[in-house]
Amino acid sequence: MRQLDRFCGDFLAFYNGHRPHASYGGRTPDEVFFGRPKKLGCTERITFFEGRLRWWRFT
Repeated sequence: MRQLDRFCGDFLAFYNGHRPHASYGGRTPDEVFFGRPKKLGCTERITFFEGRLRWWRFT
């Protein structure tokens, strides 16, 4: 369960803080909600999940 909680928390942080949304004009939900200006571009490659999911267990 800890791994699932961590995975969900990491996904929410990625989805709201790093993933640009077309409906927000290429900005993230955090940028829109907190009123931050649009980023100029991605400076580093974003990787979200490097583990492998095997049925219900993370390996």
